[in-house]
Amino acid sequence: MCLVLEWVEGCHLGNFVRSYDTANKSGLHAEDHRIKLLADVVKGMQFLHVQDPAILHRDLKPANILVETGVHPPRAKIADFGLSIIGEGVGKAGTRGYMAPEVLRSSSKYGREADVYSFGCVCLYVLTMNNCNEGDKQEMLFSLAQDMGPGMGIMAKNCAGCLADDPERRPTFHYLYDVFSDQEDKLRWEDKSTPSTIFSSERDAPNGSAKVVASKGTLGSLVDV
Repeated sequence: MCLVLEWVEGCHLGNFVRSYDTANKSGLHAEDHRIKLLADVVKGMQFLHVQDPAILHRDLKPANILVETGVHPPRAKIADFGLSIIGEGVGKAGTRGYMAPEVLRSSSKYGREADVYSFGCVCLYVLTMNNCNEGDKQEMLFSLAQDMGPGMGIMAKNCAGCLADDPERRPTFHYLYDVFSDQEDKLRWEDKSTPSTIFSSERDAPNGSAKVVASKGTLGSLVDV
């Protein structure tokens, strides 16, 4: 048996975010790209979570989100399902700094809400370009929302909700899908391709090792040969 996987030309979200300065010099709009890419992630996670039983990613972080830059606008795709499970989770799994409190405690089972928390951490990284392993992440996002434009402000507030300590107080990806899609629909893209100068070096290019890709509400190629 072999896995036939999609080749994603570009970089992971962490490298893309760190290249914002270069992108701005090239005439790209960092805020629009942040909205678009986060909306792509929401769509992919919504697809995973509506399965019956739900698929939990359990390691959602910038390094596991690939950004395809050969298309315009760039498109985010969720990758690396090595820790994913079907149904409820138990035990510690993921990357410190992106793990929900209930996962860190590992004292009981957890569900979709753990992925939602990780997404909130991804949002914080995209907005601050820092992992923010310390401090009140939720308060940081609420503070950032006050200084942002209407579109990013709305998204930052909803991302802050993802970081609630109580899993039941976090929004679902179904709710976030509507919020992020609405903001994405307001974007107006110029008819031009993404310049190659968005990468700071050759090391930013992915090595094609992602196991499975999910984006735009579809799960990437997984074929038995």
